[in-house]
Amino acid sequence: MRDSRKPEEVHMSNYWAKKRLSRRSILRGAAIGGAGLTGAALIGCSSDDEEASSASTSSSSSSSAPAVAKRGRVIQTGIGSGNFAQYDPVTGTGGDEHQFLWSVYDNLVRNDQSLAPEKSRSLAENWETPDKTTLVFNLRKGIKFHDGSDFNADELKWHLERARDLEGAVTGQDLGYLENVESVDEYTTRITLSQPFAPLLRMLGDRPGMVVSRKQVEATDQFQGRNPVGTGAFEFVEELEGDRVVLKANENYWMEGAPKVDGIVYQFGVDSDQKVNAMLSGDLDIVDNPDPNQLETLSAAGITVAKQPTNAKIRTWLNMNMAPFDNVHVRRALNYAVDRDELNNLVYGGLHTPASTGFFGPALGADHNPDFEGYTYDPQRALAELSLAGYPDGLEYDINTSNAPLNVAKDELIQAQYAKVGIKRNIIPKPSPDYYMEFWEEQIGAHSSGMSVRPDVWQQIAYIVNANGKSSGVLPGPDDEFRKAIDAGLSAVGEAYDPEDRKAAMAQLAQAYHDSAWGIDYLNSTYTVAMQKNITYTPSAIGKFYFGNGDIAIS
Repeated sequence: MRDSRKPEEVHMSNYWAKKRLSRRSILRGAAIGGAGLTGAALIGCSSDDEEASSASTSSSSSSSAPAVAKRGRVIQTGIGSGNFAQYDPVTGTGGDEHQFLWSVYDNLVRNDQSLAPEKSRSLAENWETPDKTTLVFNLRKGIKFHDGSDFNADELKWHLERARDLEGAVTGQDLGYLENVESVDEYTTRITLSQPFAPLLRMLGDRPGMVVSRKQVEATDQFQGRNPVGTGAFEFVEELEGDRVVLKANENYWMEGAPKVDGIVYQFGVDSDQKVNAMLSGDLDIVDNPDPNQLETLSAAGITVAKQPTNAKIRTWLNMNMAPFDNVHVRRALNYAVDRDELNNLVYGGLHTPASTGFFGPALGADHNPDFEGYTYDPQRALAELSLAGYPDGLEYDINTSNAPLNVAKDELIQAQYAKVGIKRNIIPKPSPDYYMEFWEEQIGAHSSGMSVRPDVWQQIAYIVNANGKSSGVLPGPDDEFRKAIDAGLSAVGEAYDPEDRKAAMAQLAQAYHDSAWGIDYLNSTYTVAMQKNITYTPSAIGKFYFGNGDIAIS
């Protein structure tokens, strides 16, 4: 029987028939790297004698597709999560998903590595703001979704309204001021806001602006589930649950010369220690956030290590409606009882910076106030806050965390620090995404993880404190004094177009957030990427892999 598959599909299939690198192969064999703080070194990486398949160099026959330069082979990376929770940008909740989403979906407005909006990377080839409540986008012509359907103003209108209105959409809070979307003509879209909202343009570089295929959604159900279809540089091929996700190059991609590799494989369940060993063995091409205590080992082996300061947080999330976290004095005690410098030095080798100047860290430039006095280590003030809370003899609570060794090491050190002031912190390690999903489902009152960067810091902090968004179930009601102050600060920042106005509004929001103690921010993360010498890639200030467009190449 004749094989009816397209040539590139045969190419990918043959590649994976020959080279079945999986998480299991990464986990077996003799150990290569040294153990991390917890002593849980990788139990080795197997070698694979099969050479990678050479890239397909033929360009698409479509007249609308630009000429494709010779591409490099499929690249392989490993991530800590056991799975991506969701492949629909509108409904997904996992931070790790972004690196996948930016590969499969283009954004209406895509940002560059410094998070500035960049027209050459966007679905909109131009835009203007006639006034503070109007945005007009001129869309690129001839772009198709991976399923062959056309991208145009009507598709964009459908996407934005779905991202705003769909029940359970995580993008609803981002588009809360979106009053009307109008298709002026086939390739022009006018957006009207209910009030001025300065952060929106940058935020369209995140989930709200990742345009999904209406044809695919309507053919399955209101959620894209596990069959994502976008316009991005890579197309979804397959998912092996708990093992890997495979993407292939979009042969009809609109950007000339992109993508520059034949595909991407995301290996699941590769922790920070295992990333080091897989890089040393050559089983992986590029990883992010390897064990920070082994960066010198990687460099000594000839592997490129790049660092990028970010405003990503290593933090603990709290449900302010569950005891004992419904008491502000308990929350403040938890903040004062952490020695952030010790945590950074012992667990992370001094890689990060303590979050001692509030939520808005040094990587934010003009949005950072170096003189702001945030929480610092003060066990006596922690004890005083516990007494004010009615717990003079201490307290006890449970907390979920990732079962990755480095995360467990972090939480064991914090546990020991808290014990000094009479706080018993019971750590419950669980795989991803279980440890944080149980928190959002309100099965547990705390979880220890992080907070990833967003294109505009308003969006980042809003994810934590905006009662109309993802955190609605864990925040206090509308009469809470801290919620009123934070809501006022969010509004002030959102309406500030002038830099000086924004600076004043940011100060207002920073103080309201500090006073509320809605969580414990330990460290501002420095994003690290380790790559083999034949990889060309510049890390983004977003603090995650950004493989869309032509951002990664291999020689």
